[in-house]
Amino acid sequence: MNNKINLMTHVVAGFPSMPQVEQKVLMMASKGIKYIEIQFPFSEPVADGPILAQCNQLAVDNGVTTEQCFELIARLKRQLSDDVHLIIMTYYNIAFNYGLKDFCRRASELGVYGIILPDLPISAESTDHFVEYCRQFDLHPILLLTSTSSDARIQETVALASGIIYCVARKGVTGLRAGVADDLEEFLQRVRAHTQLPLAVGRGVSNKQQALQVAKFADLVIIGSAAMKTYIESEYNIQVLSDYFDNFL
Repeated sequence: MNNKINLMTHVVAGFPSMPQVEQKVLMMASKGIKYIEIQFPFSEPVADGPILAQCNQLAVDNGVTTEQCFELIARLKRQLSDDVHLIIMTYYNIAFNYGLKDFCRRASELGVYGIILPDLPISAESTDHFVEYCRQFDLHPILLLTSTSSDARIQETVALASGIIYCVARKGVTGLRAGVADDLEEFLQRVRAHTQLPLAVGRGVSNKQQALQVAKFADLVIIGSAAMKTYIESEYNIQVLSDYFDNFL
């Protein structure tokens, strides 16, 4: 049981600009945050709620490309210590258009920790080979589980995953929620019965009280939409965002 809040955070490449994203990631790392998702923007982010969808759309409208996202990671890796793990989160269409194998190879060359493709089901592994390519290039395929996942699906997923397991706290898209799901503890216990990989819990964690509840059972608490909402409402004030994370740490 974890009584400390270990955060995993999320930024959208190109929102509101690449220099500001770079500044945000460096700020997060300076606070001791060790896992940071870099989302490559997509025009149809089906797993994201309205806040992150808005961020994706602005980045897409600004013409952000996959290559620019990789260049952002390259700049960040030159400035970050090795114990800060950058994770690419994007949608299958982005990786497919780049070439899934080449996408994984490029990520590995840049020192990326792992990749999340939330819309690529593990049933597609026999044809798309995402996990195979990740393993080939020494990347962690970070796979998702939900509370509706059967024990058989949990067992199948953890057998393929490495690095961490992304546990979805609530059904539906990312976004703010009034409270932690009632079945979260039972869900995480079911996952833990099949793996000793760290469990990262996301979707719906908005404040310190919720984060403390989640941290009782999870290894990492994912903060995405709530932090982005604070950042947007502050008119992109990095100090306001920094103070927001201080509330958790």
